[in-house]
Amino acid sequence: MRRISFLLLCLAPALASAQMWNAESRWDFVSGGDDMGAYLAYLREYPDSPHVAEARRRLEAFRNEPQARLLTQACATTLQSRAEEMLASALSGPDASRYEAVVPPGHFLASPTLVVAPRGVAADQAPIEQKVFLTLMTNRDGRCLLMQRWSHGSGLPDDCRCEPADPDYRFPSPQVNAVFADYLRFQAIDQACVARGAASEGGAVEAFLAESISRREARAASLRARSAAGPALSDDEQAELEDLERAIPDLARRDFPLLLQVRQAGAVAAMTPDQLQGLCGARFTGLLAEARSGLDAIAPPPP
Repeated sequence: MRRISFLLLCLAPALASAQMWNAESRWDFVSGGDDMGAYLAYLREYPDSPHVAEARRRLEAFRNEPQARLLTQACATTLQSRAEEMLASALSGPDASRYEAVVPPGHFLASPTLVVAPRGVAADQAPIEQKVFLTLMTNRDGRCLLMQRWSHGSGLPDDCRCEPADPDYRFPSPQVNAVFADYLRFQAIDQACVARGAASEGGAVEAFLAESISRREARAASLRARSAAGPALSDDEQAELEDLERAIPDLARRDFPLLLQVRQAGAVAAMTPDQLQGLCGARFTGLLAEARSGLDAIAPPPP
C-alpha cells in the first residue's frame, strides 16, 4: 500500500503538468478563432487555467445585438413557446438538474433578455459560462429573432415585428467593421512587435485609419454631389451612398466594437513567436504601405 501511495505521489506532478500542457495546447487552438462554444467548453474543462479570465472576457464581448422589443403582441404566445423549447434544449445536458428551466410568462414583453443561472446562484454572481441567455433580437427589416447566446437562433413568424429596444440604436454599416478590423489588427501587431523590441509603427497605423476614413468621406461627398446635380444615381450607387452615410459618423467617433477588439488582439496573440518575428520590422512596414495603397480603390466616382 505504501509503494502505491509513493507511486501516486511521484506521478501527481507529472499528471498536473500534462493537464496544464493540454490546457495550453487547447488554448492555442481555441484562441485563434471565434467559436464561442469552444470557449465555453474550454472553461468547463479547464476551470483552473490561467486563461480563464481571457476566455470569459471574450464571451462577455460576444453580444447579440440589437436587443429588441415586440411591435406586435399577436405573436407573444409563439414567442413564449419558442423560448420554452430553446431553454429546454439548452438545459438538456448532464448539468440540467442544476437549473430551473422556466420562462416566466410574458417575460419577453417586458425585457429582451432572459438570463438563467444555476439554482441558488444570483444571475449577476454566476460565472458567465454557467449562464444561459435567450435574447430577442431584430434585423434591419424588422424581423424578430430569438437567440440562444453562443449557440443558435430561431426566426419568428412574419407577423412578429420587432424594433431595437434602444431607441438610439443604429444598425452599423459593414464598412465600419471592415475599416476598424484592419486598424485594430495593425494596432495589435504593432503592440506585439514593440514588446519584442521593434520600433513602433503607431504613427503609420494611425495614418492608415485617418486615410481610410477620409477616402470614404470624399467618396460620399462626390456621390452626394452627383445625386444633387443629376442624373439620378444607379441603384448600386444609391445603396453605397446610404451605407457610407451610416458609416461615416461611426468611423469618426472611433467607437471600436469590443468583440472586434478582442478578436483582432486574440488573432495576434495566437501567433507563434516565429510568425510574429517574421511579421515585425520591414515586413510590417510593407504591409502598412500595401494597405494604404489599396485605399486608392476607394476613389470618388467619375463626374
